[in-house]
Amino acid sequence: MSRFVPVGTILAESYCGTIGHGLLDGLQFVPLTGTEIHVVSHHYPICVRTNGTLASLCAILESSHLARPLVDGAGRWNGCYKPIALRCAPFRLRQVPTGDPLMDLEIWEGSLASRSNVREVSDALPICNGEGKLSRELGTYYSGLRHVQVENQKLEIALDQLFLAGLLNPLAEQRPTVLSTGHATLSDPRFEVLTNRALEGMARQTFAGIEVAVAMIFSQMHLARDLRPAFVERLSLRHLRDDAQANDWSATALEGMDPWLDESDLFSLDNFVGFDQLPETFAK
Repeated sequence: MSRFVPVGTILAESYCGTIGHGLLDGLQFVPLTGTEIHVVSHHYPICVRTNGTLASLCAILESSHLARPLVDGAGRWNGCYKPIALRCAPFRLRQVPTGDPLMDLEIWEGSLASRSNVREVSDALPICNGEGKLSRELGTYYSGLRHVQVENQKLEIALDQLFLAGLLNPLAEQRPTVLSTGHATLSDPRFEVLTNRALEGMARQTFAGIEVAVAMIFSQMHLARDLRPAFVERLSLRHLRDDAQANDWSATALEGMDPWLDESDLFSLDNFVGFDQLPETFAK
């Protein structure tokens, strides 16, 4: 099985940056920044990973844990958003840095051009430049991954709130896997019964804890069915999976709505000055 090795130990090698099932399963997860939590929740399950005393917020990539594959049978990307750390694949940073970029930046061995699973050796890129230092591409990846690492650490208080409130459950209690130990998801029933006073206390320190909790709950729809909390299955709108039914439902819902628009910093009714008649929706 391929593993991750420091690039400093294989400077003479070249690599291929293609993202496939092997690489995704090798990575298993990628750390997130606070600015991409909400968009990531639309495409990946989000979990809290603990390693000793360290905790980080991550997106799960391991195929057996996902409701749908990120790469199709032909090796094509399915088109969902790529977190910053995934754009730097097949590289990652070791969790506890040494300060030496050559040892802190790790590469998945399966992406090395010397491996048989790299189809186009001609497309392979060098790991180091002529001076024996990181190539320009790898320098960019290292900077990007360092940015993610620093921003991920800023979520420490938010994750502490989730731990203190007892809101986290082991990710895969019912199906032991490599991700079972040290990976947790949010318990919606526990979050739902938090009092307003508790939420106020969380928000007073940082609103990030509540944001992370909501994003994690929303993201659970992307877990494989046998890993989803029961309430996620109960809330799934099965009757909307058929397009015709969905369209009928949408039309019925819109007919019953009474939309209107307020004056705001983003929209001004002055834009309609000069029109013979304001649209009825805006005239209320």
